[in-house]
Amino acid sequence: MNPASYKLTALAILLAVAASGTLPAQATTVQVAGNSSRDACVDQWAPSTNFGKIAYLRVSNGYGSGGQYRWEKRALLWFDLSSIPQGSQIQRAELYLYYCGYWDTNPGGRTLGCYRNKQAWGETSATWNNKPSHVSSVTAYSTVPSRYGWMAWWVTNDVQFMVDKQVSNYGWTIKDNKYWGKSNIPVTLFYSREINSSFRPCLSVTYSTRGAAPDEPDEIYEIDLEPEIEPMTESEEQAAFEPTMDSEKQAEFELGDLNCDGVVDADDIDHFSQAVEAWETYVADHDGELFLECDPWLADINQDGEVNVLDLEAFAELLGT
Repeated sequence: MNPASYKLTALAILLAVAASGTLPAQATTVQVAGNSSRDACVDQWAPSTNFGKIAYLRVSNGYGSGGQYRWEKRALLWFDLSSIPQGSQIQRAELYLYYCGYWDTNPGGRTLGCYRNKQAWGETSATWNNKPSHVSSVTAYSTVPSRYGWMAWWVTNDVQFMVDKQVSNYGWTIKDNKYWGKSNIPVTLFYSREINSSFRPCLSVTYSTRGAAPDEPDEIYEIDLEPEIEPMTESEEQAAFEPTMDSEKQAEFELGDLNCDGVVDADDIDHFSQAVEAWETYVADHDGELFLECDPWLADINQDGEVNVLDLEAFAELLGT
């Protein structure tokens, strides 16, 4: 089973009788896992737009061509820890995201940091402008693999502090802090909780508690605490490894071909008008599968890093008007 499909399990270990003949208190190790209760991504380029109900979480560095800082994307995640009793000893906790695609440049080998949030945020209200602040020290790093699959961040200490009420549980932020400084910034895509599959964000926690000494003789109940990955079905594997908006995909369509039908013509005019007049709405409306198939940045005809009226003349030339 993959990390998102763990059942609530328990390993009850009745410790051996000590030389003195006394029996220690019962130690119970419990492993729980659950999907994110809230997730969203925030985008510096669309600072007032909420992306809390889209199918993909996006993460990228903010520094593009010429060192301009305006392109950062972050993923926000929150998990409900209320089922873990206060006073439990957290043995390990791992945050899992399923890397499912990318835009522009392959991010394989880039390191993404996980940071504990210091402020509350809402899935349907979080934007770049009101994003939660996070602690300055990174909790964990995880490297983007060469192939699509699960990525994991070890968040054991954070979960311990949250369960002990030493800090509030506001979840985590995933960031790409490695400076890029040129065009085609790598954008790493993860499935969000809106995906109806077994690839949703997941937090797996193993913890132990103490109880009263049992009356029965010692017994050991063993379970496998190692995370396993369920084999994907043929259709899931095909979908998971389907290339997304990478450089090859971009090259497939010309600038101005906003409906991605292979030609720049009058059918693209409405799309271009919407992109210029209401860019953030255009981005939000074209998210999900359509967004992956047809890059909204094809509206940046003059390639200045912005979609605005300055692209109008170049678009008209493409139309031959």
